[in-house]
Amino acid sequence: MMIFQKTLVKINIRGGILPSGELIQIIRIAKECEVKNTQLGERQNIYFEVEKKHKKRLLQLLKDSSLDYEINATEYPNIVSSYAAEDIFTTHPWISEGMYQDILNSFGHRPKLKINIADNTQALSPLFTGTLNFIPSTHLNFYYLYVNHESVGRKWCWGKLIYGNDIAILSQHLEAALLGLDKMDIGAVLRSIEQQHKLITMDVQEPLLVPRVRFPYYEGMNRFGDKIWLGIYRRNNDFSIALLESIYKLCSETRIAQINILPWKSIMIKGISENERIEWEKLLSEHGINSRHSSLELNWQTADLDKQAIKIKNDLVKDFDQQDIRTYGLTFAIRTSREFDNSSSILIVKRRSIFNFWGIFKFLTIYDILYAQDFNNHATEHNYFATNISWNGLSYYLQMLSQIYYKQLSEKKKVITEPLEEKMATARLIHQCQHCFTVYDEQLGEPQSKIAAGTAFNNLPDTYECPLCENSKADFKEIEFLNYVS
Repeated sequence: MMIFQKTLVKINIRGGILPSGELIQIIRIAKECEVKNTQLGERQNIYFEVEKKHKKRLLQLLKDSSLDYEINATEYPNIVSSYAAEDIFTTHPWISEGMYQDILNSFGHRPKLKINIADNTQALSPLFTGTLNFIPSTHLNFYYLYVNHESVGRKWCWGKLIYGNDIAILSQHLEAALLGLDKMDIGAVLRSIEQQHKLITMDVQEPLLVPRVRFPYYEGMNRFGDKIWLGIYRRNNDFSIALLESIYKLCSETRIAQINILPWKSIMIKGISENERIEWEKLLSEHGINSRHSSLELNWQTADLDKQAIKIKNDLVKDFDQQDIRTYGLTFAIRTSREFDNSSSILIVKRRSIFNFWGIFKFLTIYDILYAQDFNNHATEHNYFATNISWNGLSYYLQMLSQIYYKQLSEKKKVITEPLEEKMATARLIHQCQHCFTVYDEQLGEPQSKIAAGTAFNNLPDTYECPLCENSKADFKEIEFLNYVS
Protein backbone atom coordinates (compact mmCIF):
# COMPACT_ATOMS: atom_id res chain seq x y z
CA MET A 1 0.00 0.00 0.00
CA MET A 2 1.33 3.42 -0.99
CA ILE A 3 1.68 5.93 1.84
CA PHE A 4 1.56 9.55 0.74
CA GLN A 5 4.25 11.56 2.52
CA LYS A 6 2.86 14.76 1.02
CA THR A 7 -0.65 15.98 0.30
CA LEU A 8 -1.25 17.34 -3.20
CA VAL A 9 -3.64 20.29 -3.31
CA LYS A 10 -5.27 21.34 -6.59
CA ILE A 11 -7.14 24.64 -6.68
CA ASN A 12 -9.34 25.36 -9.69
CA ILE A 13 -9.26 28.96 -10.89
CA ARG A 14 -12.57 29.17 -12.76
CA GLY A 15 -12.03 30.59 -16.21
CA GLY A 16 -8.46 31.45 -15.22
CA ILE A 17 -9.73 34.51 -13.31
CA LEU A 18 -8.13 34.75 -9.86
CA PRO A 19 -9.61 37.55 -7.71
CA SER A 20 -7.34 39.14 -5.11
CA GLY A 21 -9.49 37.72 -2.32
CA GLU A 22 -8.87 34.16 -3.47
CA LEU A 23 -5.18 34.81 -4.16
CA ILE A 24 -4.56 35.96 -0.58
CA GLN A 25 -6.42 32.88 0.74
CA ILE A 26 -4.08 30.63 -1.25
CA ILE A 27 -1.04 32.55 0.02
CA ARG A 28 -2.13 32.39 3.67
CA ILE A 29 -2.91 28.67 3.53
CA ALA A 30 0.40 27.91 1.82
CA LYS A 31 2.42 30.00 4.29
CA GLU A 32 0.74 28.46 7.33
CA CYS A 33 1.54 25.00 5.94
CA GLU A 34 5.15 26.01 5.14
CA VAL A 35 4.72 25.72 1.38
CA LYS A 36 7.40 27.52 -0.62
CA ASN A 37 6.37 26.96 -4.26
CA THR A 38 3.32 26.41 -6.42
CA GLN A 39 2.91 25.02 -9.93
CA LEU A 40 0.33 26.08 -12.50
CA GLY A 41 -1.83 23.58 -14.41
CA GLU A 42 -2.93 23.22 -18.02
CA ARG A 43 -6.59 23.82 -17.09
CA GLN A 44 -5.88 27.05 -15.23
CA ASN A 45 -5.27 25.32 -11.89
CA ILE A 46 -2.80 25.93 -9.06
CA TYR A 47 -1.01 23.02 -7.37
CA PHE A 48 1.08 22.77 -4.23
CA GLU A 49 2.27 19.99 -1.94
CA VAL A 50 1.96 20.00 1.84
CA GLU A 51 3.99 17.92 4.29
CA LYS A 52 2.12 15.19 6.14
CA LYS A 53 2.54 16.94 9.51
CA HIS A 54 0.43 19.89 8.27
CA LYS A 55 -2.41 17.86 6.75
CA LYS A 56 -4.91 18.32 9.59
CA ARG A 57 -4.42 22.08 9.63
CA LEU A 58 -4.50 22.22 5.83
CA LEU A 59 -7.88 20.50 5.67
CA GLN A 60 -9.34 22.93 8.19
CA LEU A 61 -7.97 25.97 6.38
CA LEU A 62 -9.32 24.78 3.03
CA LYS A 63 -12.70 23.98 4.55
CA ASP A 64 -12.92 27.52 5.94
CA SER A 65 -11.95 29.08 2.61
CA SER A 66 -14.06 29.88 -0.46
CA LEU A 67 -11.66 28.05 -2.78
CA ASP A 68 -12.62 25.32 -5.25
CA TYR A 69 -10.09 22.67 -4.18
CA GLU A 70 -9.32 18.95 -4.30
CA ILE A 71 -6.98 16.80 -2.24
CA ASN A 72 -4.98 14.11 -4.07
CA ALA A 73 -7.73 13.99 -6.69
CA THR A 74 -8.78 15.35 -10.08
CA GLU A 75 -12.53 14.74 -10.09
CA TYR A 76 -13.35 18.34 -10.98
CA PRO A 77 -11.13 19.44 -13.90
CA ASN A 78 -12.16 23.13 -14.02
CA ILE A 79 -13.83 25.45 -16.54
CA VAL A 80 -11.26 26.90 -18.95
CA SER A 81 -11.85 30.22 -20.72
CA SER A 82 -10.07 32.63 -23.04
CA TYR A 83 -10.99 35.55 -20.76
CA ALA A 84 -7.34 36.65 -20.46
CA ALA A 85 -7.03 37.05 -24.24
CA GLU A 86 -9.95 39.47 -24.49
CA ASP A 87 -8.94 42.99 -25.61
CA ILE A 88 -5.38 41.80 -26.24
CA PHE A 89 -5.32 38.79 -28.58
CA THR A 90 -8.88 38.63 -29.95
CA THR A 91 -10.80 40.42 -32.68
CA HIS A 92 -14.27 38.99 -32.05
CA PRO A 93 -16.92 41.65 -32.73
CA TRP A 94 -19.11 41.16 -29.66
CA ILE A 95 -17.60 38.99 -26.93
CA SER A 96 -16.41 40.89 -23.85
CA GLU A 97 -14.90 40.25 -20.44
CA GLY A 98 -18.31 40.90 -18.88
CA MET A 99 -19.88 38.13 -20.95
CA TYR A 100 -17.27 35.65 -19.75
CA GLN A 101 -17.97 36.72 -16.18
CA ASP A 102 -21.73 36.33 -16.61
CA ILE A 103 -21.38 32.78 -17.98
CA LEU A 104 -18.86 31.69 -15.34
CA ASN A 105 -20.95 33.15 -12.51
CA SER A 106 -24.04 31.30 -13.76
CA PHE A 107 -22.49 27.92 -12.91
CA GLY A 108 -24.03 26.88 -9.61
CA HIS A 109 -22.53 23.39 -9.74
CA ARG A 110 -18.99 21.98 -9.89
CA PRO A 111 -18.68 20.36 -13.31
CA LYS A 112 -17.13 16.90 -13.46
CA LEU A 113 -16.68 17.27 -17.20
CA LYS A 114 -14.06 19.48 -18.79
CA ILE A 115 -15.71 22.65 -20.07
CA ASN A 116 -14.04 25.17 -22.38
CA ILE A 117 -15.43 28.61 -23.22
CA ALA A 118 -13.04 30.01 -25.80
CA ASP A 119 -13.03 32.54 -28.61
CA ASN A 120 -12.03 31.21 -32.04
CA THR A 121 -10.17 34.42 -32.94
CA GLN A 122 -7.39 33.80 -30.40
CA ALA A 123 -4.70 31.13 -30.01
CA LEU A 124 -3.91 31.55 -26.31
CA SER A 125 -6.60 29.20 -24.96
CA PRO A 126 -7.54 25.85 -26.53
CA LEU A 127 -10.89 25.48 -28.27
CA PHE A 128 -11.49 21.73 -28.24
CA THR A 129 -9.71 20.17 -25.23
CA GLY A 130 -12.88 20.11 -23.17
CA THR A 131 -15.64 17.54 -23.15
CA LEU A 132 -18.05 20.41 -23.75
CA ASN A 133 -16.60 23.22 -25.83
CA PHE A 134 -18.51 26.48 -26.27
CA ILE A 135 -17.28 28.82 -29.01
CA PRO A 136 -18.88 32.18 -29.90
CA SER A 137 -20.74 32.45 -33.19
CA THR A 138 -21.36 35.53 -35.30
CA HIS A 139 -24.70 36.02 -33.50
CA LEU A 140 -24.62 38.13 -30.33
CA ASN A 141 -24.27 35.94 -27.20
CA PHE A 142 -24.89 32.65 -29.05
CA TYR A 143 -22.33 29.83 -28.98
CA TYR A 144 -21.51 26.67 -30.88
CA LEU A 145 -21.35 23.49 -28.80
CA TYR A 146 -18.74 20.85 -29.64
CA VAL A 147 -18.86 17.60 -27.67
CA ASN A 148 -15.81 15.36 -27.20
CA HIS A 149 -16.94 12.16 -25.48
CA GLU A 150 -16.68 8.43 -26.08
CA SER A 151 -20.47 8.17 -26.25
CA VAL A 152 -20.51 10.25 -29.45
CA GLY A 153 -17.37 8.70 -30.93
CA ARG A 154 -15.59 11.92 -31.94
CA LYS A 155 -15.79 15.69 -31.92
CA TRP A 156 -19.47 16.37 -32.59
CA CYS A 157 -21.14 19.73 -33.26
CA TRP A 158 -24.72 20.38 -32.16
CA GLY A 159 -26.93 21.81 -34.90
CA LYS A 160 -28.11 24.57 -32.55
CA LEU A 161 -26.45 27.65 -31.11
CA ILE A 162 -26.96 28.03 -27.36
CA TYR A 163 -27.59 31.37 -25.64
CA GLY A 164 -24.76 32.34 -23.27
CA ASN A 165 -26.97 32.58 -20.18
CA ASP A 166 -28.12 28.98 -20.73
CA ILE A 167 -24.67 27.40 -21.06
CA ALA A 168 -24.49 26.46 -17.35
CA ILE A 169 -27.86 24.73 -17.17
CA LEU A 170 -27.27 22.92 -20.46
CA SER A 171 -23.87 21.75 -19.20
CA GLN A 172 -25.31 20.50 -15.91
CA HIS A 173 -28.03 18.35 -17.50
CA LEU A 174 -25.87 17.16 -20.39
CA GLU A 175 -23.18 16.11 -17.92
CA ALA A 176 -25.69 13.93 -16.06
CA ALA A 177 -26.52 12.14 -19.32
CA LEU A 178 -22.92 11.75 -20.51
CA LEU A 179 -21.67 10.38 -17.20
CA GLY A 180 -24.46 7.80 -17.11
CA LEU A 181 -24.27 6.35 -20.63
CA ASP A 182 -21.64 4.60 -22.75
CA LYS A 183 -23.48 5.26 -26.00
CA MET A 184 -26.28 7.67 -26.65
CA ASP A 185 -28.27 9.57 -29.22
CA ILE A 186 -26.82 12.88 -28.15
CA GLY A 187 -29.03 14.84 -30.53
CA ALA A 188 -32.14 13.40 -28.88
CA VAL A 189 -30.74 14.08 -25.40
CA LEU A 190 -30.03 17.70 -26.28
CA ARG A 191 -33.48 18.18 -27.78
CA SER A 192 -35.02 16.82 -24.58
CA ILE A 193 -32.94 19.14 -22.38
CA GLU A 194 -33.75 22.08 -24.65
CA GLN A 195 -37.52 21.45 -24.42
CA GLN A 196 -37.68 20.59 -20.70
CA HIS A 197 -35.70 23.63 -19.59
CA LYS A 198 -36.92 26.04 -22.28
CA LEU A 199 -33.43 26.93 -23.41
CA ILE A 200 -32.90 29.77 -25.86
CA THR A 201 -31.34 28.39 -29.05
CA MET A 202 -31.17 29.10 -32.75
CA ASP A 203 -30.34 26.89 -35.71
CA VAL A 204 -26.75 26.80 -36.94
CA GLN A 205 -26.78 28.52 -40.32
CA GLU A 206 -23.07 28.33 -41.14
CA PRO A 207 -20.15 26.16 -40.02
CA LEU A 208 -17.64 27.36 -37.49
CA LEU A 209 -14.58 28.81 -39.16
CA VAL A 210 -11.30 28.91 -37.26
CA PRO A 211 -8.93 31.27 -39.11
CA ARG A 212 -5.18 30.87 -38.96
CA VAL A 213 -4.38 32.94 -35.88
CA ARG A 214 -0.77 33.55 -34.89
CA PHE A 215 0.33 32.18 -31.54
CA PRO A 216 0.99 35.23 -29.34
CA TYR A 217 4.03 36.22 -27.35
CA TYR A 218 2.45 36.29 -23.91
CA GLU A 219 5.33 37.39 -21.66
CA GLY A 220 6.76 40.69 -20.45
CA MET A 221 5.41 44.25 -20.37
CA ASN A 222 3.10 44.98 -23.30
CA ARG A 223 0.90 47.94 -24.13
CA PHE A 224 -2.80 47.78 -25.00
CA GLY A 225 -4.73 51.03 -25.26
CA ASP A 226 -3.64 53.36 -22.48
CA LYS A 227 -2.80 50.44 -20.18
CA ILE A 228 -0.11 47.77 -19.90
CA TRP A 229 -0.39 44.03 -19.38
CA LEU A 230 2.34 41.88 -17.85
CA GLY A 231 2.95 38.21 -18.58
CA ILE A 232 5.11 36.20 -16.14
CA TYR A 233 6.58 32.90 -17.36
CA ARG A 234 8.76 30.54 -15.33
CA ARG A 235 10.98 28.07 -17.15
CA ASN A 236 10.36 25.23 -14.68
CA ASN A 237 6.83 26.33 -13.78
CA ASP A 238 7.79 27.23 -10.20
CA PHE A 239 5.86 30.21 -8.85
CA SER A 240 7.03 30.89 -5.32
CA ILE A 241 4.66 31.95 -2.58
CA ALA A 242 6.95 34.97 -2.05
CA LEU A 243 6.37 36.01 -5.68
CA LEU A 244 2.61 35.52 -5.42
CA GLU A 245 2.54 37.55 -2.21
CA SER A 246 4.44 40.40 -3.88
CA ILE A 247 2.00 40.31 -6.81
CA TYR A 248 -0.95 40.42 -4.41
CA LYS A 249 0.45 43.39 -2.47
CA LEU A 250 1.21 45.42 -5.58
CA CYS A 251 -2.20 44.62 -7.09
CA SER A 252 -3.82 45.84 -3.87
CA GLU A 253 -1.77 49.05 -3.88
CA THR A 254 -2.59 49.77 -7.54
CA ARG A 255 -6.25 48.68 -7.34
CA ILE A 256 -5.97 45.73 -9.71
CA ALA A 257 -8.75 43.41 -8.61
CA GLN A 258 -7.60 40.13 -10.18
CA ILE A 259 -4.90 38.29 -12.07
CA ASN A 260 -5.21 35.62 -14.77
CA ILE A 261 -3.85 32.09 -14.96
CA LEU A 262 -3.11 31.09 -18.56
CA PRO A 263 -3.41 27.55 -19.96
CA TRP A 264 0.29 27.91 -20.85
CA LYS A 265 1.08 27.82 -17.12
CA SER A 266 1.90 31.46 -16.72
CA ILE A 267 0.40 34.52 -15.05
CA MET A 268 -1.03 37.64 -16.68
CA ILE A 269 -1.75 40.94 -14.93
CA LYS A 270 -3.89 43.37 -16.92
CA GLY A 271 -4.68 47.04 -16.36
CA ILE A 272 -1.27 48.37 -15.25
CA SER A 273 -1.00 52.12 -15.74
CA GLU A 274 2.12 53.75 -17.19
CA ASN A 275 3.09 55.45 -13.93
CA GLU A 276 2.87 52.10 -12.10
CA ARG A 277 5.10 50.29 -14.57
CA ILE A 278 8.30 50.99 -12.66
CA GLU A 279 6.88 49.28 -9.55
CA TRP A 280 6.20 46.11 -11.53
CA GLU A 281 9.68 46.28 -13.03
CA LYS A 282 11.06 46.44 -9.48
CA LEU A 283 8.98 43.41 -8.48
CA LEU A 284 10.39 41.37 -11.36
CA SER A 285 13.91 42.42 -10.45
CA GLU A 286 13.48 41.59 -6.76
CA HIS A 287 12.40 38.04 -7.61
CA GLY A 288 15.01 37.51 -10.30
CA ILE A 289 12.49 37.13 -13.10
CA ASN A 290 13.66 37.47 -16.69
CA SER A 291 10.66 38.89 -18.55
CA ARG A 292 11.88 38.43 -22.12
CA HIS A 293 12.47 34.76 -22.82
CA SER A 294 12.89 33.65 -26.40
CA SER A 295 9.65 32.79 -28.16
CA LEU A 296 11.23 29.33 -28.60
CA GLU A 297 10.43 28.67 -24.93
CA LEU A 298 6.86 29.87 -24.72
CA ASN A 299 5.02 27.60 -27.13
CA TRP A 300 5.33 24.26 -25.27
CA GLN A 301 2.68 22.20 -23.49
CA THR A 302 3.33 19.50 -20.90
CA ALA A 303 1.15 17.51 -18.53
CA ASP A 304 0.65 18.93 -15.06
CA LEU A 305 3.48 18.25 -12.61
CA ASP A 306 5.45 16.37 -15.28
CA LYS A 307 9.08 17.19 -14.45
CA GLN A 308 10.34 14.74 -17.07
CA ALA A 309 8.48 16.55 -19.85
CA ILE A 310 9.73 19.94 -18.61
CA LYS A 311 13.31 18.66 -18.79
CA ILE A 312 12.77 17.42 -22.36
CA LYS A 313 11.33 20.82 -23.26
CA ASN A 314 14.24 22.74 -21.76
CA ASP A 315 16.80 20.49 -23.46
CA LEU A 316 15.07 20.84 -26.85
CA VAL A 317 14.84 24.62 -26.47
CA LYS A 318 18.61 24.77 -25.88
CA ASP A 319 19.19 22.57 -28.92
CA PHE A 320 16.84 24.66 -31.09
CA ASP A 321 18.60 27.83 -30.00
CA GLN A 322 22.06 26.46 -30.83
CA GLN A 323 20.91 25.27 -34.27
CA ASP A 324 18.85 28.41 -35.01
CA ILE A 325 15.68 26.40 -35.57
CA ARG A 326 12.74 28.74 -36.20
CA THR A 327 9.43 27.78 -34.57
CA TYR A 328 7.43 31.01 -34.83
CA GLY A 329 3.76 30.17 -35.38
CA LEU A 330 4.08 26.56 -34.18
CA THR A 331 3.10 25.07 -30.83
CA PHE A 332 4.53 21.88 -29.34
CA ALA A 333 3.24 19.35 -26.83
CA ILE A 334 5.33 16.71 -25.06
CA ARG A 335 3.67 13.54 -23.82
CA THR A 336 5.56 11.14 -21.57
CA SER A 337 3.77 8.48 -19.54
CA ARG A 338 1.17 11.02 -18.41
CA GLU A 339 -1.81 11.53 -20.68
CA PHE A 340 -3.14 15.06 -21.03
CA ASP A 341 -5.42 16.98 -23.35
CA ASN A 342 -2.97 18.79 -25.57
CA SER A 343 -3.90 21.27 -28.25
CA SER A 344 -0.89 21.84 -30.49
CA SER A 345 0.44 21.83 -34.02
CA ILE A 346 3.22 19.31 -33.21
CA LEU A 347 3.16 16.49 -30.66
CA ILE A 348 6.27 14.70 -29.32
CA VAL A 349 5.63 11.36 -27.63
CA LYS A 350 8.27 9.73 -25.45
CA ARG A 351 8.03 5.97 -25.07
CA ARG A 352 10.10 2.93 -24.19
CA SER A 353 10.51 -0.08 -26.44
CA ILE A 354 12.14 -3.47 -26.02
CA PHE A 355 14.80 -4.34 -28.59
CA ASN A 356 16.55 -7.67 -29.07
CA PHE A 357 20.31 -7.19 -29.54
CA TRP A 358 21.96 -10.56 -30.23
CA GLY A 359 19.64 -12.37 -27.87
CA ILE A 360 19.79 -9.69 -25.18
CA PHE A 361 16.63 -7.70 -24.53
CA LYS A 362 17.13 -4.03 -23.73
CA PHE A 363 14.87 -1.07 -23.00
CA LEU A 364 15.51 1.99 -25.15
CA THR A 365 13.94 5.45 -24.98
CA ILE A 366 12.58 6.48 -28.35
CA TYR A 367 10.32 9.26 -29.61
CA ASP A 368 7.51 9.68 -32.10
CA ILE A 369 6.68 13.00 -33.79
CA LEU A 370 3.12 13.78 -34.88
CA TYR A 371 1.65 16.85 -36.51
CA ALA A 372 -1.81 18.39 -36.91
CA GLN A 373 -3.51 18.90 -40.24
CA ASP A 374 -2.40 22.30 -41.58
CA PHE A 375 -0.33 22.65 -38.37
CA ASN A 376 -3.41 24.01 -36.65
CA ASN A 377 -2.62 25.15 -33.09
CA HIS A 378 -6.12 24.20 -31.91
CA ALA A 379 -5.84 20.59 -33.10
CA THR A 380 -6.42 17.68 -30.72
CA GLU A 381 -5.86 14.97 -33.35
CA HIS A 382 -2.48 14.34 -35.00
CA ASN A 383 -0.89 12.33 -37.81
CA TYR A 384 2.45 10.51 -37.55
CA PHE A 385 5.45 12.20 -39.15
CA ALA A 386 8.33 10.08 -37.81
CA THR A 387 8.58 7.16 -35.38
CA ASN A 388 11.23 5.30 -33.37
CA ILE A 389 13.56 8.34 -33.24
CA SER A 390 16.50 8.50 -30.87
CA TRP A 391 17.19 11.62 -28.84
CA ASN A 392 20.04 12.57 -31.18
CA GLY A 393 17.70 12.59 -34.17
CA LEU A 394 14.82 14.45 -32.52
CA SER A 395 15.94 18.00 -33.34
CA TYR A 396 16.70 17.04 -36.94
CA TYR A 397 13.19 15.73 -37.59
CA LEU A 398 11.57 18.66 -35.78
CA GLN A 399 13.59 21.06 -37.94
CA MET A 400 12.47 19.19 -41.05
CA LEU A 401 8.84 19.41 -39.95
CA SER A 402 9.20 23.14 -39.20
CA GLN A 403 10.48 23.71 -42.73
CA ILE A 404 7.44 21.89 -44.13
CA TYR A 405 5.23 24.19 -42.04
CA TYR A 406 6.79 27.38 -43.43
CA LYS A 407 6.55 26.04 -46.96
CA GLN A 408 2.82 25.35 -46.67
CA LEU A 409 2.10 28.83 -45.29
CA SER A 410 1.91 30.15 -48.84
CA GLU A 411 -0.80 27.66 -49.81
CA LYS A 412 -4.37 28.95 -49.92
CA LYS A 413 -6.34 26.75 -47.56
CA LYS A 414 -8.62 26.96 -44.57
CA VAL A 415 -7.12 25.64 -41.37
CA ILE A 416 -10.18 23.83 -39.98
CA THR A 417 -13.29 22.78 -41.83
CA GLU A 418 -16.32 21.72 -39.85
CA PRO A 419 -18.90 21.09 -42.58
CA LEU A 420 -22.31 21.04 -40.96
CA GLU A 421 -23.32 21.47 -44.58
CA GLU A 422 -21.15 21.21 -47.66
CA LYS A 423 -20.01 24.83 -47.59
CA MET A 424 -16.62 26.42 -48.05
CA ALA A 425 -15.57 29.87 -46.95
CA THR A 426 -14.98 32.33 -49.75
CA ALA A 427 -11.80 34.34 -49.79
CA ARG A 428 -12.01 38.03 -48.93
CA LEU A 429 -9.47 40.79 -48.47
CA ILE A 430 -8.04 41.88 -45.14
CA HIS A 431 -5.05 44.06 -44.15
CA GLN A 432 -2.04 42.74 -42.27
CA CYS A 433 0.84 44.53 -40.54
CA GLN A 434 4.08 43.48 -42.22
CA HIS A 435 6.06 43.73 -38.98
CA CYS A 436 4.10 41.70 -36.39
CA PHE A 437 1.41 40.16 -38.68
CA THR A 438 -1.51 41.71 -36.78
CA VAL A 439 -4.65 41.70 -38.93
CA TYR A 440 -7.23 44.45 -39.51
CA ASP A 441 -10.49 42.91 -40.71
CA GLU A 442 -13.03 45.41 -42.02
CA GLN A 443 -15.92 43.10 -41.10
CA LEU A 444 -14.86 43.06 -37.44
CA GLY A 445 -13.38 46.53 -37.03
CA GLU A 446 -11.19 47.05 -33.96
CA PRO A 447 -13.39 47.31 -30.84
CA GLN A 448 -10.44 47.88 -28.47
CA SER A 449 -9.57 51.01 -30.48
CA LYS A 450 -13.26 52.02 -30.77
CA ILE A 451 -13.31 51.33 -34.51
CA ALA A 452 -16.74 50.00 -35.42
CA ALA A 453 -17.31 46.80 -37.38
CA GLY A 454 -17.69 47.52 -41.09
CA THR A 455 -15.17 50.39 -41.11
CA ALA A 456 -13.20 50.23 -44.37
CA PHE A 457 -9.43 50.24 -44.02
CA ASN A 458 -9.19 53.16 -46.45
CA ASN A 459 -11.47 55.17 -44.15
CA LEU A 460 -9.14 54.82 -41.18
CA PRO A 461 -7.27 58.04 -40.37
CA ASP A 462 -3.70 58.43 -41.57
CA THR A 463 -2.65 58.46 -37.92
CA TYR A 464 -3.89 54.88 -37.44
CA GLU A 465 -1.24 52.59 -35.90
CA CYS A 466 -0.93 48.83 -35.47
CA PRO A 467 -2.42 48.08 -32.00
CA LEU A 468 0.39 45.62 -31.24
CA CYS A 469 3.67 47.04 -32.64
CA GLU A 470 2.49 50.66 -33.24
CA ASN A 471 3.74 50.81 -36.83
CA SER A 472 1.87 53.07 -39.24
CA LYS A 473 -1.10 52.44 -41.50
CA ALA A 474 1.26 52.41 -44.48
CA ASP A 475 2.89 49.26 -43.08
CA PHE A 476 -0.30 47.23 -43.67
CA LYS A 477 -0.62 45.09 -46.78
CA GLU A 478 -3.85 43.93 -48.45
CA ILE A 479 -4.05 40.10 -48.58
CA GLU A 480 -6.63 37.33 -48.82
CA PHE A 481 -8.18 36.17 -45.54
CA LEU A 482 -7.39 32.49 -46.04
CA ASN A 483 -3.75 33.15 -46.85
CA TYR A 484 -2.30 35.30 -44.11
CA VAL A 485 0.86 34.52 -42.23
CA SER A 486 0.34 32.72 -38.92
